[in-house]
Amino acid sequence: MRYLPGNAQHIGSREDQQDSFGFSRLDEPSAASQGAFVAAIADGMGGLANGREASQAAIKAFLASYAEKPGNETIPAEAIPAALQRSLLAANDAVVEAGERLGQRGDVGSTFVAAAFFNQLLYWVSVGDSALYLLRGGRLTLLNSFHIHGNDLDRGVSEGAISREEAAAHPDREALTSYLGQDPPAEIELTVRPFRLQDGDQVILATDGIFKTLTEEEMNRATDASPQRTCEQLVRYALEANKEYQDNLTVVAVSYDAEAKPVAVAEQAEAEAAPPALDADDAHAAHVGYARRSRYAVAALCIALLCAAIVFALLARRRHGRRSAPRAETVTAEPAQSVPPPDANQPDAGKRNKDGPSAKTSPTANANKAAKPAPKDDLKF
Repeated sequence: MRYLPGNAQHIGSREDQQDSFGFSRLDEPSAASQGAFVAAIADGMGGLANGREASQAAIKAFLASYAEKPGNETIPAEAIPAALQRSLLAANDAVVEAGERLGQRGDVGSTFVAAAFFNQLLYWVSVGDSALYLLRGGRLTLLNSFHIHGNDLDRGVSEGAISREEAAAHPDREALTSYLGQDPPAEIELTVRPFRLQDGDQVILATDGIFKTLTEEEMNRATDASPQRTCEQLVRYALEANKEYQDNLTVVAVSYDAEAKPVAVAEQAEAEAAPPALDADDAHAAHVGYARRSRYAVAALCIALLCAAIVFALLARRRHGRRSAPRAETVTAEPAQSVPPPDANQPDAGKRNKDGPSAKTSPTANANKAAKPAPKDDLKF
């Protein structure tokens, strides 16, 4: 299996679990046809059951919408960023409808982040302040941005409107400026250019109960090669911190394994359009045919040289029997030069590069070429 997921969750010290998470199924049409695998988490707002219902509605609607992503032999494949955006808007509609059912339209909301995996590529969409991390080489790197008032405050610092100290201590610094439940969300972070994964990478999704409790160093120490152990240890480390009013804790991790390599529809179509690779029998037949042509060419050359030698011998006898040397000099062994080079005598000469083994291309190589994005540095897009 290319992707190995893990998850862990704890209610913390709250009375209700307002976090939700989910994964797509690999046997769904979108996954089976295009190799896409999706993980998502949501952190509900509004308090008590309202937050829980909001996050559950968001996860359920998002995964259901993404599962409808078209991609088969008759329907053009929908781009992954477009599918993520469409599914996020479906999740937003579900949260808005939940608020209407509760009679609290506009007061029910949820943060959200989802990661979509397509072969070696990572896409994501997020709104609010749930986090998406990359674990590579034992170090965590935050990939997405948060939609919080702190961004506005930091811009104010750069413009000289507020001091850095005032911005850092502002009581509304962590207030959300965009979330599901707004109609529409004020901001959405959506990747258009994918991030390329390496073998052994882990992608970690976490609600703020994790990263607002643990320091970066503590989070790095909690990670493990196993995504399930990574999730369990992050939750355990957060609980061991004994934070007062500990928020809900939810973390999902997905590791990428480059060894398992399923062929997606896009790759398969590319492979079918490419010349077929030679199997063992084809390669043997091509080699035998080439060897036969080579033997025929050598035999033809030998016959030509033998004829030339006979002509040369006859001419030599005539020259010996006659005194007119200049006339003999004009009749040289030039007929031997008229024998074409060996390749010109071969029936298929000049076609080997076109039709022979050297022209064959591996379907897998073509598929990998089609799926490979533009080169990037480790953490650059």
